[in-house]
Amino acid sequence: MISSGPQPQQDAPAAVLRATAGPHADTRLQIILLQDELARTPADADDDLLRLHHVLAANHDTLGEYHPALHHANQELPLRRHIQGDHHPDTLLTRGNIAFLTGECGDPAGALHLFRELLPNAMRVLGPDHSESLLTRGNIAHLTGECGDPAEGLHLLRELLPDQVRVVGPDHPNTLTTRGNIAHWTGECGDPAGALHLLRELLPDRIRVLGPDHPDTLATRGSIAYWTGRCGDPAGVLRLFRELLPDVIRVLGPDHPHTLATRGSIAYWTGECGDPAGALRLAQDLLPDQVRGLGPGHPYTLATRNNIASWTERLSASTPRPEGTIEAEAPGNTGAQAESGR
Repeated sequence: MISSGPQPQQDAPAAVLRATAGPHADTRLQIILLQDELARTPADADDDLLRLHHVLAANHDTLGEYHPALHHANQELPLRRHIQGDHHPDTLLTRGNIAFLTGECGDPAGALHLFRELLPNAMRVLGPDHSESLLTRGNIAHLTGECGDPAEGLHLLRELLPDQVRVVGPDHPNTLTTRGNIAHWTGECGDPAGALHLLRELLPDRIRVLGPDHPDTLATRGSIAYWTGRCGDPAGVLRLFRELLPDVIRVLGPDHPHTLATRGSIAYWTGECGDPAGALRLAQDLLPDQVRGLGPGHPYTLATRNNIASWTERLSASTPRPEGTIEAEAPGNTGAQAESGR
C-alpha cells in the first residue's frame, strides 16, 4: 500500500509502521484508531467525545507527548463539567491532570496556580486523606520549589510524607515519589550529600516495589547521577548517565522527554569533563529533537541553546572558561528527580 496507490492510501499504513517502531507500539496504534474515531464522532455526542478525549489524553501522557495530552484534557474538562458536574471526583481528577500537564509543558507557575485552586475542592469533596488530595499537596510542594522557593517546598513535602505513609503506606508509588522529591529539594537547599544519601536509600525500594525498568526507578537513577555530579564527581556522573541512556531509550523510547533530558545531561557533563567539542556536537544533535518534542520555548530547549552558545564561544576563543562561568543546566537536562505526581 505504501509503494503503490494514491497518497491517501499510503498515509495510513505509513503511520502504522511509524507507530510500531520502538516501545509502546500498542499505545501509538491506539492513538491512530482513536483519532480516526474522533474525526467521525458527531459534535453533539458528548459521552463519546468525553471517552475519546480522556483516553487520548492518557495515551499521549504515557508517551510523554504532553502538549497533545494537555489539548485533549482541556477538551475533556468542559464535557465532564457538563455531564458529571463541577464537583464529581472524575472532574477533579481531570483538573489535576490539566495542572500536571501544564507543568510538564514548561509552565510551573501556571501549574502551581491550578493545583492551589484544586486543593480546597479536593479536600471538601474527597476528604483530606483521599489519595487525590494527598497527591495534590505533593504537586503543590514540588511546584513551590520549582517556582523559586525550595525551602518551602521541602517543608511542605516533609509535612506530607507521614500522612502518605499513614494513609497509603510506605511502599505506595506516591509515597516513594515524595521521598524522591524530599531528596531533591534537600540538595537544592544546600545539602547535595544528603540528597545523594536519601536517593541511594530510595533506589532499592523503587526496584523492589516497581521493578528495575519502571520510569520512576529510572528517574531515581538519573537523580543519583545528577547529585553525584553536584557532589564533585563529574566523571562519575557522566558514567552513570551513559549507563542509564540505553535503558531509558528501551523503556520510554527515543523521543520521550526523560530520554531527551538524559541526552542533555550527557552533553553537559561531557563538557564538564573537558570535552567541549564533544559536548557541542551532542547538544547540536539534541536541539532539533527537543524543539520537535518539547517546543522551541520550553525551558529545557532554551537551556540546550544556551549551552550550544557557551560551548561555541569557548571553542572559538580557544581559551579556558572564566572562573565562575557555568553552562545552563536546566532541570530537564539533569535527570534530577523533582516529580509531579499523577
